[in-house]
Formats: sequence, C-alpha cells, structure tokens
Amino acid sequence: MMWRALLLVLAANCIVSEHTIILPAFNEVLVNSSLELACYTNKNVTFTQWGRLNHLDTFSHLYLSDNGSCKTDGFLADKLYFETSCYSNGTFKMNIKRVNLSNHGQEWYCYGDNRKSNIANITVRVPATEVTFDFHSNNSIYMNENQNQTFSCKTSACLPKPLVKWYLLNPINNITYDITNQSTESYIPKENWLTVAESILRILPNRTLEHWQLFCAVWTKEKAADILSDELVLSVAYPPDGPPMIAGYRNGSTIQLVETEALKLTCSVTGGKPLATLRMACLNSNSTVTVTKETTVTVYIALQVNRNHNQCICQSDHIISGTQKTYVMLDVLFQPREVRFGMEAGESLIVNQNEEVTFQCFAESNPHPDIVIRNQRDEQIIMMEYATHDVQHTIPKVFCADAGEYVCTARNMLTNGQGALSRLSLIVRCRPRPSADTLKETRITALLHVDVTLQFLAQDFFDEQNKTAFAWYKQKVPLQNDGNKYIISSYGLQSNLIIRNITYSDYGQYQVVVRNSFGHNTYYYELLEKAPQQSTEPVTASTLFGVAVGTSSFTFFVVVLAFIYWIYTRRKRTLKITDRKTAEVINEYQATTGHNDNDAENLYEQIDEQCTARGAYIEMQGIKTDKDTNCEYIDMTIQTNNPSEKNCE
Repeated sequence: MMWRALLLVLAANCIVSEHTIILPAFNEVLVNSSLELACYTNKNVTFTQWGRLNHLDTFSHLYLSDNGSCKTDGFLADKLYFETSCYSNGTFKMNIKRVNLSNHGQEWYCYGDNRKSNIANITVRVPATEVTFDFHSNNSIYMNENQNQTFSCKTSACLPKPLVKWYLLNPINNITYDITNQSTESYIPKENWLTVAESILRILPNRTLEHWQLFCAVWTKEKAADILSDELVLSVAYPPDGPPMIAGYRNGSTIQLVETEALKLTCSVTGGKPLATLRMACLNSNSTVTVTKETTVTVYIALQVNRNHNQCICQSDHIISGTQKTYVMLDVLFQPREVRFGMEAGESLIVNQNEEVTFQCFAESNPHPDIVIRNQRDEQIIMMEYATHDVQHTIPKVFCADAGEYVCTARNMLTNGQGALSRLSLIVRCRPRPSADTLKETRITALLHVDVTLQFLAQDFFDEQNKTAFAWYKQKVPLQNDGNKYIISSYGLQSNLIIRNITYSDYGQYQVVVRNSFGHNTYYYELLEKAPQQSTEPVTASTLFGVAVGTSSFTFFVVVLAFIYWIYTRRKRTLKITDRKTAEVINEYQATTGHNDNDAENLYEQIDEQCTARGAYIEMQGIKTDKDTNCEYIDMTIQTNNPSEKNCE
C-alpha cells in the first residue's frame, strides 16, 4: 500500500521514471541524529547526481569506480557532514551524519540514468528539553486558602509547536486529573522554526488539596510527553501569631553601651504555616545562629558595638503576613577620634592683614564633646564651646601677631589624656618683621681686620614660602655679593651679610631691605669699632703714682667739661636722638607696628617737638629712658601706633 501511494505521487508530478527512486520519501528525524537517503536506479548505472530543490545551483555526484570504490564530488564530498556509498546493483546512498535545523524542510532528489527521482522531504523534530515552573526552586508551595493562585509553565524552544498539559495527582489514591482546561497557553516564535510555549494555570485552592501534587507536561508528538515538570506539593498557609520579639526589650526601647562593649540579643517568632523566616541585623552585623523548635523560630546575634551602630532590627518574613519588624535603638558612647579644621590635614590658611578670618572646627563623639580652640604660640584659649560638634570663631580684623599655629581639641566624658586634636597654620601676609633674636643684635662691635656677619631672620607665618627677598646697603649704597669683600647669602626667611677683613671705612650704619608679596621694611645695623683689650703687665709703684696724677688731672678736666655742657644744655633745651639710637628705635617701631620708614621719621619729628621738658630724666608713656640728659635715649621701645598720644613729663 505504501509503495502504491508513492507511485501515485510520483506519477502525478511526472518528474521521475520507474527506474529512479529516492527513499524514504517522508522523513521525520530527531535533531542531532543521522538520516540515510538511498537512490535506486537501473543496475547498469555507475553514477548518480544529487541535489536539493532549495539549492538548485549546488550538485554532487557519486561514482562507482572500476575497482568498486565510491567516489564523490561536490557538497557531498564533505566527510565531516556526509557519508556516501555506491553499489553495483545501481543503488547509491547518502548519510547525513548529524541532522540540524538547517536540514528542516529540505527536499532532496537524485538523477540516475538521466532520470529524475521523486522528492524526499526532511522534517526535523526538536523535543522540549526543559520546562520551568515559576516556583521551580522549591519542592513545595504554600497557598492562602480561597485565594486565587497562579502557576506558570514555560518550555524550551521546540519544533514542532509544543503542547503544555496540567495535572493534579492525589497521593492517597494515586489518581491523576487533567486540569488543562483551567489554563491558557501562549506561543513565542524563535529562529529556525522553533517555538516556546508558556502556559498559565489559575486555581482556587482549598484544604482538600493539601499535599496534592501539581505538575505540567510538554508534548511535541502524540504518543508520549517529551518532559514532565517537577511536582509541587500544595499546602494551605496561615500567618504567625504576631510580630517577632527581642527578649528582654520592648519594641523601640534604647540600649546604652560604650564603644567596643559586647552586645548579645535574642529574637523569636511563633506560629504560622509555613514558619516565618527570621533574621536580625545591627548595621553590617547579621545573626548567624537560627534555631527552630516546633512552631517557634529563634535567632541570636553577638557583636562588639561601634559608633556606627544605631539600631538592631529583628525581621520576620511570611508569605501571608509579609514583613514584620521589631527593633531596639543603640546609644553607643564613644570619645572623639577625629577633629578637623574644615580643610584637608596639613593645609595652611593664608590671608592678608586686616581681613576677616573664621576658624571652624568639627568633632564627632557621643556625647557631644567640649571643643577648645587655642593659639599654640602662647597657649591662649580663643574659643571654647561645651557639648557641641561644631564651633566657629571669627577674627574680624586679623593682625600679623595673629599668625601662627592654632590647635582645636575635643574631649568628652570618655576621653583619657589630652583628647583628639587638629592643627591649622594661619599665615597672615604682612610686611616682613624681624625675629626677636634679630632685634637684640642690631648694634655690633668688631676689631679691625676680622670678618663680621650681619644676620637678619624674619618672623615665620607672615608670607607664603619662598616669597621673601633681601637687599643690603651701606649708608644707603647697595652692596653686591662680590664673593670677596661682601658675601651675601639668603635662604627662606634668613639673610646673612659677611664683611671680610674689617677696616675703618667699614664701620657705620648698614641697612637691610626685606620684601615679600605684601610689602617691604628697612632695618638698621650699627657696626662699631671694638676697643682692644687692656695690657696685663704687673702694676708698679711708679705706675700707680702716674695713674693717680693722671686720674686727678682727668677728673678736674671732666668736671670743667661737665659744667660747660650743663650750661649748654640749659640753653638749648632740645632733644637729640643719635643715629645709633634712631636705628634701634626704627627697628623696634617697625617690628611692633608694621609702619614703614616714613612713619618712623614722622614719629621722631613729633617726639622732638614734644620732648622739651626740663630736667635730666625724661620718661614718656611707652618710652623708657635711662638717666641721661634731655631726650637722648639709650634703650627705646615704642608700644603704640599713635605717637601723638605720648607726652613728656
């Protein structure tokens, strides 16, 4: 019967003779399996031609050689995909070693004895290899009684289009019920004629389905299912008796601890089907021990608290009641460890003189710390705030004397020692000022033919680094670094002038002009001749007599000169400040007030006008004088910026 039907088809197409036939004519083959087609011809035929209707330009030939071997050309010569064989009875065979989706729908034919065969059709079947439930990761599912429950069953890509069926198995009597009529199916086409099927099942569970097994099956052929899903055991669920509880503490209560102190907590939840999932966490610390006893779940947590811990939460999760939480607050006490001045560590604050400066200091601790800002130079406290984490201090008008290092210190009840601190360098850009040691060495004595070094050191914090420059003068004449008579070296805030081989012409007044990015000042040095040391020869009687006579004469001479000088000073009644004392006053005045040379000269003009009082001793407010006549001061210190406020008594 089969052959008769085949011959009728071939006759209808009128494309073959009765002597050339390709079999099997209809081929349903499983993907990745092999398929053999045979071309039957007249027994005298020694070669055949093979082709595919969808590849009309591609042919292959099979030859039966004289020695009985089979030779192949064309696409069938690819031994990786095809095997060929030739027989002396006119039969030629071709074997596709591994059928894939590219072979689906192909129509093969052969020529033998110049006659075309019938068509051999290939249908490739790709069975379902995977089926997925929406709860596939669990072997049991709990449902709320009398609430609709939805299940999903999704297949892998198949060929032909798959069919999904649903079944319920009663474990008591082992009867399976087909409930596919309660589902809906959809299809998703894929490449290469493949199709993915997804079936949605909706059921209304009740307690009679307790422990029943639900599964689905995928079909791509009539006789048997390709694959069955996992079985899901159904059960009706109910919620826990209440929210979780932390042993010994009410929900929302506070626990106070000191940092690094040990904390242990226990939390439990009772009832529910299934039992709730329970966990407890304190920041990044999670519970690690869970104990289940009958209908109660308990978790434990143990940790050393730190300043970041502020809450411990116990949470239960249940498919009906959802998420329920209980918590306790943690009040962790800790001492300040980090203090910052509002800028990166090591940075300096650079401002100009007379500008407003604001210090802002931050510190974190529990309880809030007491914060102190002090000037490190004199340890003077300039700001103190209690129980705060942020203080701010403003200097409305900053002076050069405000420059230096400032320290912010934070302490609280847990602090041992000095507490946490941060340092800030304040640079006030002022005109250069001499250091205290420089002011003490402005009058220098030296012997002839020796080397003398004049040294100037500017005060620190008054300018940015490497902005200070120096120039040396002798009687207002610039000095050059000739490496012979004068050697000038400057680095940072210090400059040295070395005068080689002192001669009489080298004595006198020297000036150093110090400049920075804010301005300049001039400071004076007096180089005086140093008297040679007295003789150490033995004193004889004649020597003593000569000394006595000379002393008497000298004393008489001095008395006469003093009397004349007294009369002279009574007539003049003026103040004179020697050049040497002028230099000292100017140095002191500029170092203290920051005024320039013209300011100093105006000051001394006003002093000359005011200091006309009689008497051999003069004392002005802020100006100290020795017991010398008139206004010739040996040691003068100016302590005010307004000389008009001074008066002579």
